[in-house]
Formats: sequence, structure tokens, C-alpha cells
Amino acid sequence: MSDVTANEVTIRQYRPEDVKYLMEYAEENEWDLSMYDHLAYTRIDPNYLIVAADKDDVPVGFCGVSQNAPDTIYFGNFIVRKDLRKRGIGRLLWKAMLEKAGDQNIVLDGGPEMADWYITHGFPYQAYKVQFYAVKVNDEMKQNIMFKYDTKTLMESMWPDLMKYDSQVYTNFDRTRLLRAWFTGDDVRVAVAMEAGKIVGYGSIHRKPNGEYGLRNIFGDNEDVIEALLHNMLSVLPEGTVVHFMMPEDKPLPKYIQHSMKVEETAVRMFNKVKIETNNEKIWFATAHTV
Repeated sequence: MSDVTANEVTIRQYRPEDVKYLMEYAEENEWDLSMYDHLAYTRIDPNYLIVAADKDDVPVGFCGVSQNAPDTIYFGNFIVRKDLRKRGIGRLLWKAMLEKAGDQNIVLDGGPEMADWYITHGFPYQAYKVQFYAVKVNDEMKQNIMFKYDTKTLMESMWPDLMKYDSQVYTNFDRTRLLRAWFTGDDVRVAVAMEAGKIVGYGSIHRKPNGEYGLRNIFGDNEDVIEALLHNMLSVLPEGTVVHFMMPEDKPLPKYIQHSMKVEETAVRMFNKVKIETNNEKIWFATAHTV
């Protein structure tokens, strides 16, 4: 590993060959990040990712600036190589993010230990905090279970109703463009729960490296809806498969996955100008990537 100072660093747009370093640094920090996430970001903005490169043009840090809505920016993938932290590289990336975001509402998900720093740097509004978990699919989860709710894989014809349901959670924020980006591709499947022909919940599962999976944005009217969605998405996976997810701290673990293990990591959603309001009663599984 080379020794690098901030004075030797150049800030530039990413190139495809840089992504392997982002994934490497994310894995070192046990982040819930994969190529699925990167490709979703690029569908929103092909130039979302900014790189801090050393004198040999090798990436030593990253940050992402995603235009998730006409007036809303999301900051993500903010990371500096472990052995080069506290040298000013992060400050260069932070400045680059702010310059690219301009005068818009900015959203980020930061570790609680960073909350005070973000507050002093212009992010005073906080929403829910999430706890990270992992669950291993077992034989009991694969058994046939009868549910009150019918669960189906999302089809194109369901999109209007899906977004109508999503607007019950994000009451003043249209996420159509965002969800189109994240619910596209071979590595993701979206399940919807129906009652009398009406959507009462939905969730997504995506494939991660090493045969693992991740759950994102599972919303539902009640725990029974969530149980049905989880069974739909997890019961088809091989026994022993590890699935990662995040839950708001005030939500109980559904019975179907009560053997889940907590990961020693939490994140808190923060805003610099306006707190985007949500109906938290319907949010069961959250994400640190979409807003």
C-alpha cells in the first residue's frame, strides 16, 4: 500500500475499471454494497460516482452524488481506503459532493458515531435509525405456509398500483424514477402482496456476491403482510443461504426470521434542508441506498 497525502490526490469522475476498488473497500468495511447497487445508481446518473485518485491514478476514495428527484440529492458510497484516513482525503471528497449537489435538499445515511459531525456540517434533520441484520435460511422457512395475502412477482402492469402504494409511505416524494432504477435487472426480484386485488405491501430481494442476498424496502400494512412477502422471497432460496437486511430500530423482528442475528452496525438518515416525511408504520425493512 502506498503512502498518500491529500496534496497528491486528484478528484475526478469514475471510470469502469475503478469499480473493483469501490467493491474492495466496501467489503473491507462490511458494507451492504454490491454491483447491483452500483448499477442501480448508474441508471439514475451514469456519472454519479466521484473518485479520489493517487499520483498513479489509483482510487483511494469514493463518493456518490445521485439526483434521486428533481430537487433531492442522495450522498452515498462515501469511503476512503482504511490506511489513508484522517489525511484530508475525505474532506476533498466531501467538498466535491457539496459542489456537485449545489443548492438542493441532500439526504445521507451515516453511522451514529458520525451524526454530530454531519449536524455541524449542515445536516440537522434526522429520520429513522436502522439496525443491520443477517438471517440464514433454514428448513422451517422453506415449508409451505398458508397466508391471507396473495403474493406475486411484480409485473409491468402493476407499476401504477405499486407507486400508488409507495405514495402512502413517501407521502410527498415521488419515487417512480428511483424504484425503476433499483427494480431493474437480472439480480433483483420484487414481490407484491395483494388483498382483494389491491396491493397491501411490497418488497425486493437482490443477489449479492458469494451466493448471498439482500432485502430492501419491504413495506406493508401489517406484520402478516410482511410474513407473506418474506416467505415468498426467502423460501425459494437454498437452505443455508445468508440474507442481509436493515430494519428501523423500533420495529420487531417478524416471526418468520426471529432467528436473525444482529450485525454491530447502525445507520441514521439525515437531511440538510428538509426532512422527507414517511409513514413509518408501513416501513418494516429499510435501506441505506434509496430515498
